[in-house]
Amino acid sequence: MDLFGLQPAAGDLALCEDAMARCGLVLTAEERRQLWEDRLRVLRDTGRLELGEPLLPRLALAFCDSPWAEPETWAETLAELQELFYHTKNRTGLPDEELLRALRRLFDGPAHGSVERVEALLEEGTEWN
Repeated sequence: MDLFGLQPAAGDLALCEDAMARCGLVLTAEERRQLWEDRLRVLRDTGRLELGEPLLPRLALAFCDSPWAEPETWAETLAELQELFYHTKNRTGLPDEELLRALRRLFDGPAHGSVERVEALLEEGTEWN
């Protein structure tokens, strides 16, 4: 899948590979490719464009040291968080860094590492700022 002729920037996730590895989290080449495809799909589905610094490395850095980040499900967790981020961004309009911090607080706190629970908490109107 290609959006406006953009190809995956090989270095996007390489920017944070060392930090992820220190947390025991590694992505395969196939997982990185799939995350890129997921990114393009979510951007299209939410009607968003991503200009400047890509979200995925920032998302990985924001969550890789979570006590709930598991090597077996890391790629799936990133994909789910990425989708939740863009949908929530559309609803709230919060600045990226503020939204990342809020999602992390919910993920580590009341959601106990469940992206589905973070989403449910947001739907319930849980105070998260």
